Amino acid sequence: MAKTKEVKEVMNSGELAEYLGYTPRTIYKLIRAEGLPASRIGGQFRFKKKLVDRWLDERMNQQMGEEQGKEQPETKSGQSYRDGGGDCEQQKKA
Repeated sequence: MAKTKEVKEVMNSGELAEYLGYTPRTIYKLIRAEGLPASRIGGQFRFKKKLVDRWLDERMNQQMGEEQGKEQPETKSGQSYRDGGGDCEQQKKA
C-alpha cells in the first residue's frame, strides 16, 4: 500500500519542488519569472501552500481560457463570438 505524504502548510523550496514535481532550480525560476508567491525568511524562501495553490489555479485557468479562445465558434456572419459577431452583440446595437 502506498503511503501518502502529508503536505505542510508552509514549505521550503525543496518541499515545494517535491509537491509540484519540479526541481528546486525551477522553483527559483518560477519566483523570478512567473511571480510564484514566496517569502524570504532568514535568507531562505518559504511558501504558503494556500497561496501556491491559488497561484497555480489562476495560471491553469488563464491557460485554459487562452486555449478556449482559439477555438471560438463562428456566427452566421463568419465572425467569432469573441469578435462581437454573436447575436447578443447585434441585439444590443439594434
